[in-house]
Amino acid sequence: MILDFIGWNLIVLSFICFLYVATVQKSVGMAIIVPICMVFGGVLFGYATKSLTTDTHMDRKELSDSTLWFIISFGIIITIQVGVVTILSHLPFNVSFDVMDLKIYGVLLAIAEEVCFRGFFLPWFSNIVPVLGPYFGVPASAGAWTIFHAAVYGTQPIAMIIVFMCGIALGFIAWSKKRLWIFMGAHALVNLMALGGFHVIGTIVPVVLISVVVVLWATRGRQR
Repeated sequence: MILDFIGWNLIVLSFICFLYVATVQKSVGMAIIVPICMVFGGVLFGYATKSLTTDTHMDRKELSDSTLWFIISFGIIITIQVGVVTILSHLPFNVSFDVMDLKIYGVLLAIAEEVCFRGFFLPWFSNIVPVLGPYFGVPASAGAWTIFHAAVYGTQPIAMIIVFMCGIALGFIAWSKKRLWIFMGAHALVNLMALGGFHVIGTIVPVVLISVVVVLWATRGRQR
């Protein structure tokens, strides 16, 4: 998997956001230790096992292509979450479940999960069984991701199904597209929307400005 300029900035941005929150709300301080360890661990083991590489060069075609898959990935997460709940709610027998509460997530946790599970575990599992490659790595990493979420949702079947299906879909896209920022960004956007407590202008303006700077930097002098 590739960590490029956008991916590294998403990592830095997520740390800044949550360190700020932890400073204002002291109780959050301990809660961010786990995702911070996941980011550091994922990056460290990723580079140690050559599962992660750095590529800061991105031309306009690469940027447009990865942006398209960012939108697709975001849509897949939303579709699976809404679709599974909708389908199961129309079954002819009683199904007891709760809609996934994404408010417990945050930007840092979204980035941490992608770095750890799609950035490290996916290629690592794929290399363990080279004959099968991603056909083993994708479901294995999705399974690890699902087990991790059991600490959040318990053994709630519907939540586990949703998480596993998202893991499978994003895993295969990640294996083919390689650039990790696509999933970091899509996952973080879903969580940011779910939080719902940010002032719209205060959230959108900085994100737009940062996005413009990133696009200008990434495409400067590299037009084909």
